[in-house]
Amino acid sequence: MFYHEPTTVIIQIENSLLGQLIYYWIYYGQPCTLIQKKAKTEGLCAVIVKIDNPDTASFVFILVERLKVKLYDSNKSPIDIKNIM
Repeated sequence: MFYHEPTTVIIQIENSLLGQLIYYWIYYGQPCTLIQKKAKTEGLCAVIVKIDNPDTASFVFILVERLKVKLYDSNKSPIDIKNIM
């Protein structure tokens, strides 16, 4: 595995999927701190995660694959999970 600089990502997720996000977070041993913020779009929220270890990267990868969440960098530009891992 190659070293990557710690990255802060914003996860855009539907409000109805927050329960599943918390389920995966607990299932994977709470690998990071989650900061939830209300999004400007109704029905969506933002979860801010700092990816600084492989467990957090795996957690975010599972969210993208299973829940189809969208990722953004700190400048609010869309990013791909492949750029993080």
